[in-house]
Amino acid sequence: MKIFSLLFDEAIEGLDFQFHPKCQSLGISYLIFADDLFLFSDTNLGSFNIMKSILKEFSDLSGLSPNLHKSEIFLSDVNE
Repeated sequence: MKIFSLLFDEAIEGLDFQFHPKCQSLGISYLIFADDLFLFSDTNLGSFNIMKSILKEFSDLSGLSPNLHKSEIFLSDVNE
């Protein structure tokens, strides 16, 4: 997960990633607990695509990928 952290930290610095409004002042974009991963961002397509590309790159490098049957996405204040 250290590799994931490095990839994510590097990617959000150079790109147009927007933090979740409640996490911006703390600079939190993810939390990792054992085998759980929580990603936080603003609800814009650019930030979502950045997170998606980081997960893909991490998967390609490590052979690990999210279990889609155990994964969930929570959105708020978003038009359908």
